[in-house]
Order: sequence, then C-alpha cells, then structure tokens
Amino acid sequence: MKRFLITLAAVIVGGILLSLVPLLIGLVVIAALTTGGTTIVEPRSVLVYDISAPVVDRQTDDPTLLVGTLLDGGRQSLGLDVICRNLQRAADDPDIEGLLLEGSSCPASLANIDEIRQAIERFKQSGKFVLYHAAALDRNALYLGSVADSVFVAPQGAVELFGLHLQSEFFKGLLDMLRVDVEVIRHGQFKSAVEPFVRQNLSDEARLQAQKYTDEMWAEVRRAIAQSRQIAEQAIDDYAGSLDFALAQNAVDRGLVDGLEYRDQFLDRLRQRLALKADEKIPTVSMRKYAETDLDVVPATDDKIAVVYASGTIYDGSRRGDMGNIYADDLARTLRQARADSTVRAIVLRINSPGGSAPASDIIWREVKLAAEAKPLVVSMGTYAASGGYYIAAPADYIFAQPQTITGSIGVFGTVPSLRRTLEGVGITLDGVRSHAEVAPDGLAPLTPAQRAYFTQMVEQTYATFVSRCADGRGKTPDEIDQIGGGRVWVGTDARRLGLVDQLGTLDDAIAKARELAALFECQTVALPEAESPMTQLLRQLGLDARAAFGRMILGTTYDRALRLGEIAQRPMVHARLN
Repeated sequence: MKRFLITLAAVIVGGILLSLVPLLIGLVVIAALTTGGTTIVEPRSVLVYDISAPVVDRQTDDPTLLVGTLLDGGRQSLGLDVICRNLQRAADDPDIEGLLLEGSSCPASLANIDEIRQAIERFKQSGKFVLYHAAALDRNALYLGSVADSVFVAPQGAVELFGLHLQSEFFKGLLDMLRVDVEVIRHGQFKSAVEPFVRQNLSDEARLQAQKYTDEMWAEVRRAIAQSRQIAEQAIDDYAGSLDFALAQNAVDRGLVDGLEYRDQFLDRLRQRLALKADEKIPTVSMRKYAETDLDVVPATDDKIAVVYASGTIYDGSRRGDMGNIYADDLARTLRQARADSTVRAIVLRINSPGGSAPASDIIWREVKLAAEAKPLVVSMGTYAASGGYYIAAPADYIFAQPQTITGSIGVFGTVPSLRRTLEGVGITLDGVRSHAEVAPDGLAPLTPAQRAYFTQMVEQTYATFVSRCADGRGKTPDEIDQIGGGRVWVGTDARRLGLVDQLGTLDDAIAKARELAALFECQTVALPEAESPMTQLLRQLGLDARAAFGRMILGTTYDRALRLGEIAQRPMVHARLN
C-alpha cells in the first residue's frame, strides 16, 4: 500500500510538472531575454545598489530562481562575487561618480554584509562619494548602510536596530503526537543539530554556545556601526535596548543617520552633488546592469587562480539538477580538474556550508588535500564553514574567515527513528522472518543493543577521523583539536584565536593570498564549476530532480527543513553526519 501511494503521488506530481513545462520554459526564455547584453555607462553616472536584493555567494542564472522571481514578484538575487567585483571596477571607472545605496532591508547574512561593507570601504578610497537613502531602515540595512558618507531616511520612516535573536524550532512535540521515537548517537556535547528531534528546548551546552556566538556577532555589528558613524559603542547598545525606533528623528538625534528627507529632496541633493540642473535626469546604472559592462581587461597571461565555490549542505553522489547544495562527486571532479590544469596556478576554495554527509565530506577532503599538495590552496569561509564545511577546509595552506563566520562544530551525530508506536496507533502490526538474529534497522523497530553498538562505533570512528584530519591540516595534536571540538560552534574571531583559521578577511583577501603563495605578478581569476545555461539547468532539473528544484522554488529554505524532518521520521540513519 505504501509503495502504491508513493507511486500514485509521483505520477500525479509528474503529470502536473509536465503540464507546466511549456509555461516554465516560456518564463525562463522571458527572463533570459530581459538579461544579458552589454550595458553602456553614461558619463558621470551613479552606481545604484538596491540592498534589498537577496545575496548569494555566486551569481547564478538558476532557472528555478528566475521563474520563482517572476512568479512571486520578488527581487532576483545578486552574487556577492558580482557586487564586490562591480565595486572594484567602479572605483577605477571614470564614468562612475559615486555609489547610491537604496532599500530599507538587507536579506543577507552578517558575514556577507561585512564583506560588502569592506568592498564599499575600498571603493571610498578612490575618493568617490557613497550616499544612502531609504524609506526606513532595519538592523541589517543600518549595518550595511552606515558605511556610507551620509545616510538619509524618510521623515516618517523607522530606524530599527533590534538586537540579534537566535531561535530554534523543536519537533519533539510533533514527533510525540505522531508517536515517532528518535534515537540519537553523537560525539560532542555541543553537537546540537539533533536536539530539535529529541528535545523541546535548548540544552545547557547549546544555550551556552548560541549565546556566545550571538554576543560575538552583535559585538561586531555594534563596533562597525559605531566606527562608521563615529559614535560610542555604548550609544548603539542604548538605542537597541530602548526600542525607541518609531520616530526617525530619534535616530538623527543619536547620530545613526544624518537627516530626514523625502525621495525628491534627496534627489535634489544628489543633483547638486553631480552639478546637475533642477529636474535634470540623473544618469544611473544598477548593480545588475553594471555587471554587463565591458570593462574587464584580460591579463596577457594564461596563468589563473581558480575560485571553486562550495555552497550548501554536503551530500553523497551527484547533484542531479540540485544547484543549491554540494555533492561530493561533482565537487571532487571540479577540484581534480583544477589540480590537473597546468594554467591554474593556485586554487581558492570558497566554502559556505553547514556540513552534511560524513563520507561525502571525506571524499571532498581527499581532493582538497591532493590539490593543496600540487599547488597553493587557500580557503575563504563565507556565512558558514562548520562541521563538514570545516572538515573540507582543514587541508588548505591558509584559511580566511569573516568575523561572523560560523565555523568549527567538530563533532558527529546519527539519528535512527522508530515508527512502531506510530503504526500501532493506527492498528498496524508487524511480523516477519530473518536470516540472522541481527539485521539492518528498518526505521520501524527500536535499535537492538548490537545495532546501537554498531552505530556508536561508527560515530566514534568518524569523530576520531575528523579530529585527525583537522590536526594534520592545522599542525596541532588530536588532543588540542578535541579540546576545541566536541561539536562546539565558533565565530570567525574565536576561530582565529583558537587557530582554526589563519586570518580574518574577505574572498578578495583570499585571492590575494593565493596570488602571493603562487608568486603571480599577473593572472586571471576564473570561477568553477563553470555555470550552465539557464535552459540546460531547467531541462536537467525537470528531467532528474524536479521535486527538489520546485520544492525550493516554492518553499525556499523551508523545503530543506521539511525534507530533513521527513528523513528523520521515515528512514533509519544511513551514516554519520557532520552538521
């Protein structure tokens, strides 16, 4: 019956997806036609960056993202790579007079915002202006926008500087209602990724580490805003604690913004800055369109630094159309190609991952180690490089992280569900025969002592290997790694102090270090793996993994959470996990 229902559902979903193919292809074609081409920048233009666009590590033309944007009217994401490259190019572009920031919210991680802030700081060194105007400001927008020379907000706009709030979802109550039992085997008292399935609140260890890295992140936000606005850090805390956000004038009085202006008033200010007449059109170019300008000068050399992107949860096998995660076979192949390419003189591995499969992480680790033995390899950590994300970073010659990067989490866990009580609750009983006294767990019955011993051995062996990999890569003893391991999560500043990373810095800093290690005076920078065309991606996703592609298009990150909960509830642990 179960197999019949699954097959029936698959047929229904498949039929729906097939009926949508013409519409989806049409939407992708429309999206493709509205992008591309070469943009001509008018003299004395202003580069406009709408910070309300979601930020991803690498610019992508993933068709499900393009279609999702068209369907829900949302903003298409911008790549951190494009934003930083545009700011670098604009600093030297004689046709760009300055930078205008817009948008009341900034849906980006604090680590990515910090990287963008640093790119804007470098842009300001060219002597060009940076202005910011918005109807209102939330915390992330103020964090990013405070780097501007001047910040203006609409008279009735709120300037919200709420403190950071970390909140986890716990599913034990739901699983209890469904009568699903979940057994956890883990190494590391701080390995809290499994707690939502076995607890209804944070453990003392999880609360301790969560409070620690939340405080560290807030300290960096406070420091950056205070420094940019030239006010005391205590003033930032006082404003955040007061919740005195309703009147924008309060933010002016406290020095967080420079003035209150409607859009037309601000544009008049901008015209004066550009020496334009009243009502004269202000020449602008958006961040997305500026990426299409033909300004790059290709160095007269074949030498390259390959930037290999590794973003998402780590899985075994190949991606099968899922462009949002890391698959061991695919990333290993990309690393092998970069290692074998004689024109690639150094590799920068950009990691933005909370971890995943232990065997998959080990496969990637092997290729990173081989690549590092063949040529300089530098790691740049983004928002996350934790657990399996740190595992694959360990062999690098040099590791960069942002102050707010979430990293470490050197620990292992496994989960095994039991649905026996669920089935009994609806009148289903189980019986059968077996060839041996002990067989593989089926997710229906609780673990036997022998099965539990087997999984415990697997987790302990995986942890020992994890610690050994980190010790070898970081030049430490296993005991030294174990003392800062145990599943404990660290922010970049602490990771630097503990020796888990070498330096705080951006992706550009990592590229510069790779260039230094390879003794390159001039080189090209290439991004790997090479991006597929939107149509190729669409066909691949429709043909091979439509469920994941459209699930993420409709539900976003909620899809992955639901999928993980489904895995816990429906099948036993296959192997230890590093996240």
